[in-house]
Amino acid sequence: MKRIVFLYLIGFLVGAHLYGQKDLPVFTLYGECFLNAGKCKDVKIKDNIAYIGTEAGLLIMDVSEPADPNIISCYYTDRFVYKIFIKDTLAFVTSFAMWTPILSIINISNPDNPILINSFETEGYENNSIFVQDNILFLGLSNGLYIYDISDLFNPVIITHLSDIDPMDMVVRDNYIYMVANYRYFGIMDISTITEPELLCWIGDYTTLRSAIDLQGDYAYIAGKTFDIYNITDPANPDQICEFETDYLFDLSVCENFCYSMSDDSLFVMNIEDPTTPVIADYYSYLGSFMSFENNILAVTKDFNYDDPKGIGFFYIDDSQQISLLTEFITDKAKEVFAEGNYAYVSNGYNGLRIINTAIPSNPVTISNCLKGFYVVETIVENNLAYVRTLDGLKIVDVSNPELPFTIGTYNLQSGSVNTSFALEKYDNYVYLGGDWLCEIYVIDISDPYNPLNVGQIDVYDWSPDIEVFDKYLYVAGYWGGMQIFDLADPVNPSMIGYHPLGLALKITAGENMAFVGGAVNSNISGVMIFDLSNINNPFYTGAYEIIGGTDMQCIDNYLLVGKRGYQEINSAIHVVNMSDLNNPVVKQEIMDVAPNGIFYKSGRIYVAEDFKFKIFGDSLTVSTNDIIAYNHDLTLSSFPNPVKGRTTIKFHVKNKGFVQLTVYNSKGELITNLIRDNLTKGLYNVDWNCKNNSGNKVFPGIYIITLRIDNSHVSKKLILTGN
Repeated sequence: MKRIVFLYLIGFLVGAHLYGQKDLPVFTLYGECFLNAGKCKDVKIKDNIAYIGTEAGLLIMDVSEPADPNIISCYYTDRFVYKIFIKDTLAFVTSFAMWTPILSIINISNPDNPILINSFETEGYENNSIFVQDNILFLGLSNGLYIYDISDLFNPVIITHLSDIDPMDMVVRDNYIYMVANYRYFGIMDISTITEPELLCWIGDYTTLRSAIDLQGDYAYIAGKTFDIYNITDPANPDQICEFETDYLFDLSVCENFCYSMSDDSLFVMNIEDPTTPVIADYYSYLGSFMSFENNILAVTKDFNYDDPKGIGFFYIDDSQQISLLTEFITDKAKEVFAEGNYAYVSNGYNGLRIINTAIPSNPVTISNCLKGFYVVETIVENNLAYVRTLDGLKIVDVSNPELPFTIGTYNLQSGSVNTSFALEKYDNYVYLGGDWLCEIYVIDISDPYNPLNVGQIDVYDWSPDIEVFDKYLYVAGYWGGMQIFDLADPVNPSMIGYHPLGLALKITAGENMAFVGGAVNSNISGVMIFDLSNINNPFYTGAYEIIGGTDMQCIDNYLLVGKRGYQEINSAIHVVNMSDLNNPVVKQEIMDVAPNGIFYKSGRIYVAEDFKFKIFGDSLTVSTNDIIAYNHDLTLSSFPNPVKGRTTIKFHVKNKGFVQLTVYNSKGELITNLIRDNLTKGLYNVDWNCKNNSGNKVFPGIYIITLRIDNSHVSKKLILTGN
């Protein structure tokens, strides 16, 4: 039995662990659900909805009850979202990954179902600021200010590019851009002639540092080394009326007589009723990144300290302008997964232990979270108890009611660092804890789960990033200490019976007469080292299975499942490797569209924890259609005629039964009509649209977007209407 913890260290491999059956099916994706969002950057609140830029994409939350915010949806970009601008029913999102900056335009008219309208590559390598006014997009990048005409959302056109101006933040009002740029300057630009912007003022020098700007009435409020206020009634000659000494401010938001701002370690409420003499009304110590304010609610993202929980804090500002923290929504990246019965248990980093109902694998649903803030890295479940490895040691959780898990026992080992790996295994009435630079494995007696006790320590040659129990043996991946094998006949004081030196051992899994160690094959190659254990006292190295970016592994009979990570799903996969001949491993399948951190096989299914998603893979041929609604990929959608005048026929194919939505939007992302919202069976469908909206009125000529969504997949097509 096995549940391994991933150590994604210098690109080296990690392990796998296989199950017992004579042959494995060809795996396909059944279903998936949201897990995490990672670091949080920008945030915007509008109408009690928070739009948050994260490593996963655009996270959308209902904050109408800010003490208990709820996730509505997440539009995955597979890129870190840096900046967000909300205009009407559209979200303009800048993101960056793999040295490619992207701007995405997302329809958020239905926050439950954000739909991509268009995305395109931009220049530069930093997305610093964004603003949209009418049909003009202003984009501040590392190599200048870009101004786009976006009257056709499908075909943005660059109007002009100013390479010597790098706006860190900006506000566009009427015919002027007000900005803080090049890290030091406050500038105002006349854009009444949009093709030829004119810089009216450029205030600052090497002694000033500026980061954010907001406008209200006749004043510009600027955050930076000092809190500055300018009278801007004459944009060509702004008059500085205040230079207020405070901490370096990164972000700010102005509302009526108050300015809400943030330094690297505090939030401030400043009374600006007299703009010449601001007064600090209240402050709150908090590590934040960006902020947004609406209806007395202040949302603050945090992404600074690697060792601390990430996420977003929601604060209440009362009528006397006092700040109080309502709640923190913690986000992180998932680590490992364990499956038992109809439930999957995801070790979810600082987001705790997440329990997912997998009874309907096409629709896995989170039913509970516990241990938030404890940095959960690995879990084993047995007899309604979850044994959980955390940063601090061991938690024992009663999961007899998975919807209401609760902790019954704790053993605190020591405080560690999230940069290291943590190992957990169970044998009989004992739990083994390793990893975290410990040069020993702790033996914990859990015969009384309410009172776990340390009853011994197993000396290892180096710290153990991964361990596994198979049969009656404990296998140790010992970093520089090689592979060690211990006989558990005496589970408290096991004796070492097998050893093999290795260059670098990070992950380990074992099967009948075989073991696999992930790490460095040699100084140039990473992969899985293969051992014949016919003589367990003398492990025999038979060769290696080379793989770059390995993560988790599991041994099942004569097969090895090996996770491989590139960037998100790019160059990522799960390899299903036939190990019947240890001298000649053969890849049976590469499962694509998955970027595994943790993998767990049970009863014909592979459960996967990615950074931000939980996924289930299985053999659709062996699963009842009452249990599985296959995941829809490669959706086909067309309309004829196109361009159209008066009426068109929309054609699409439902490959497997599912909930189908066929919707028409205009080019601004506004809903025009719902043509279908129903469960449909497999087949080809033709739907006529008479070019009328939901009210029965003919729509105007222009560009429209037809969107087909089946379960978790969607596709959009452009339709040109020339007349009625």
